[in-house]
Amino acid sequence: MSLALLVGCAGSGRQVVDASGDGGLEQDLSHFEFSEEGAWTLQQASGNTPERLTYWLELSADAPAQPYQPPHRSPRRMALLREPVARDFRLEFDALSTGRSYGHRDLCVFFAWTGPARFHYLHLAPVPDERSHNLFLVDHAARRSLAPVFEEGLAWPDDTWVHLVIERRGSHVVVHADGIVVLSTDQVVLGGGRVGVGSFDDSGRFANMSLEEL
Repeated sequence: MSLALLVGCAGSGRQVVDASGDGGLEQDLSHFEFSEEGAWTLQQASGNTPERLTYWLELSADAPAQPYQPPHRSPRRMALLREPVARDFRLEFDALSTGRSYGHRDLCVFFAWTGPARFHYLHLAPVPDERSHNLFLVDHAARRSLAPVFEEGLAWPDDTWVHLVIERRGSHVVVHADGIVVLSTDQVVLGGGRVGVGSFDDSGRFANMSLEEL
């Protein structure tokens, strides 16, 4: 299977959602809920991509016919897993930013999502400031950063995939990019919720995704 998500129980009893690419049931995207349906498609890899990439979920740079308007200032481009509802989790995937090069060029990870007005997200971008590369909270108000401004961000390389691992345990969340910690904070305040990927307003690709409850 690739980006078609199968939900089951591992031997440990922990619920696992897996989307690693091997060319199986990849055509079924029904396990995702998209904020902008027309912006997301399933694409097949060509000969110019790493061998382990068979399919990926593509977030287009083109504006959809019906752009999503969130109730408060927050990311517009979300692909949320319908299940499971997870508190502590490990999310792993390969990501390729296809947006233009600028300080806030981003991809995002969403978690603790209980509705469009209440969730956390990780904004991963090259230049940290109060609005970029941080843990954010949307709680019936415009998004706000929770951690101090980091010294360094995640400089998305052009035409190169980055392997991301995100772990959330209680109030702590950490992001590894190609094995290096690029964001770590103990400022998580929300409980469990849905998990997903996307961008504030940029474009990108997502592949080989797996989600495990911890």
